Amino acid sequence: MASISIDIFATALLMIFLPQTMNAQLSTTFYDKTCPNAQQIVCESMAQAVKTEPRMGASILRLFYHDCFVQGCDASVLLTPTFNGEKNADPNKNSIRGFEVIDSIKSNVEKACESTVSCADILALAARDAVELLGGPTWQVKLGRRDSLNASLEIANTDLPKPNSTLAILISKFAVKGLNARKMTALFGAHSIGQAGSTFTMILTLTLILLKFVKVVALCQVEMGICYKNKKREKKKKKKATLSTFKMEPPFQISYSMQ
Repeated sequence: MASISIDIFATALLMIFLPQTMNAQLSTTFYDKTCPNAQQIVCESMAQAVKTEPRMGASILRLFYHDCFVQGCDASVLLTPTFNGEKNADPNKNSIRGFEVIDSIKSNVEKACESTVSCADILALAARDAVELLGGPTWQVKLGRRDSLNASLEIANTDLPKPNSTLAILISKFAVKGLNARKMTALFGAHSIGQAGSTFTMILTLTLILLKFVKVVALCQVEMGICYKNKKREKKKKKKATLSTFKMEPPFQISYSMQ
């Protein structure tokens, strides 16, 4: 069951994120000549961010999802314009987080390769690394996205599921993106790390039960040092570090309140 769940989770991620940029000329080797250390820099930066605050891995994954679900993976969710953009959408306002982590990664990448790697690609790589650092699956990220110059509050409010959305509405919104209820549930499984409100958690719980995916991880073990050293992505020997090593209280707590 665990391996099946991981396969479905990875497939769902690829289905929702890759089609958003399918018309672009994307490639896993896009920065090999212009910024060969880009993936290494992103990975090391994410490893430090997750070590500092393990919950941040979940936050970056969610930030990526909220970006891609609205007009594709174009980093529009990162924009802080003078007009009302995606940040101010109801499902995002005072909710999505991790902007400072992406800003930090972008700064580190800029030091190595100025004006080369897009924020959209950095967010895509950071989300992939966050999942792997938290013990989840990994996947090849095709690169070459361009950053958006605008963001739509209206589209974000229309496309993004709300915390109080009914199961029928959730299934409908994901169907528009080409994802059935099974794949939707696999993506919702990302909420088994981090924190979630009781209303959303109740809906998630009922969905998990409905589709027989009752497996919630309340405390994750963080694996550090999973960074990519070359094109073959040979991994170093992993140094496992539990949350207790960081002397932090377990941040992965989910309350299943049926009220």
